[in-house]
Amino acid sequence: MCSIQSVDNSRKQRIIVIGTSVVSVQQVSGYCLQWGAEVLPYYGIPNEEEICLFKPHIWVLCLPIPQNLHLPTDAVLIIWEEPSTVLQAISTRAELILCLDRLAQLSESDDDDRIYAE
Repeated sequence: MCSIQSVDNSRKQRIIVIGTSVVSVQQVSGYCLQWGAEVLPYYGIPNEEEICLFKPHIWVLCLPIPQNLHLPTDAVLIIWEEPSTVLQAISTRAELILCLDRLAQLSESDDDDRIYAE
């Protein structure tokens, strides 16, 4: 079993979890909270104002997702499906934590690159 390691609270990731299955969205949101993220669970289609206010770093899409969901072109995505039938979808807490850790590290290195470039 994978242990959950929290990210540095000064660099807390904001994650929006979207899906039509309340059970899946709640389960994945719980995993993200345990990981140390700020989480916005959403069971429908968030409007532009909600997205602008929350400013998610990572989008977790719990399949099936709402019809007509439009994502920003620069959105960092994780696809969750249980059981996984979609290529590259994750379906376990351990896989989710591994993805979150990798994305947080990438985010930190991108920030470091921007600092050195300025």
